[in-house]
This record gives sequence, structure tokens and C-alpha cells, in this order.
Amino acid sequence: GKAMKILKSALASSPRHPFCIHLLVHLTEASQDHQLLQEVRPMAELLPQLMPGAPHLIHMSFHTLMHTGDFHRADRDNSWATLMPRQIYPMHNLDTLSWACRIQGRSSCSLDAAKSLEHRALDLVGSGTFETGFP
Repeated sequence: GKAMKILKSALASSPRHPFCIHLLVHLTEASQDHQLLQEVRPMAELLPQLMPGAPHLIHMSFHTLMHTGDFHRADRDNSWATLMPRQIYPMHNLDTLSWACRIQGRSSCSLDAAKSLEHRALDLVGSGTFETGFP
């Protein structure tokens, strides 16, 4: 649609623009078009390198990689994001880390992330604070 056209045009003139890549990952993350996801994959993989101090952008590759099968890289990027300060969605990062570990058969990694998620979630009960869950 229109948003895809605008993003593709922006990325044609500035292919390493972190915000445009971030939006493209979000725009395509629910796509059933495997070819489209494969096209977006190199940009999603680049995003953590472009913004190494931004946990949300480091985590964002997951939203493409979970569909393209690079679970190890999704695991690595989410692990990195969960350890950083100033996280926007720390529970979401832990949730997606647990998923990436689980799909690889790495049960201890998955359980550790799930336990950390549970601890953070229980701390918020009754606080009126809400954070999004998986993915």
C-alpha cells in the first residue's frame, strides 16, 4: 500500500536510515509473503548495528527473523537488548527471547527469560502499568 511505497522510496535514497527500517520491519512483520520477509531480512539484521545503544531497535530484528528462520540471531539480538538500560519494553524483549530460545530447543535459556519476565510482571501487578506481550 501507500506506506510501503513511501518507505521504499525513503530507503532508496537512504538505505541505512534506522527509523525507516524500524517502520518497515513493523509494516511487514505480520506478512504471509515469505519473499517480502526475505527482502526485509538484511535490513532487519542491520538495524542493531545501526543503533547499538537502542534496546528496542536491537530487539526489532526478531520481528522479521522469527519468520525467516534465523532463530539464533533473533536469540542473540534479544539477549543483547534484555541486558541494556533504558528499555522501552523489557517484558516484550524477555518474552521474545524466551520464544527464540524455546524454538531452538534451548530450554534453560527459555526458562531463564520466562522467569525474568514473570518477576518483572509480578512487580507490576496492581501498579496500573501495562506493557505489551508477545510479539
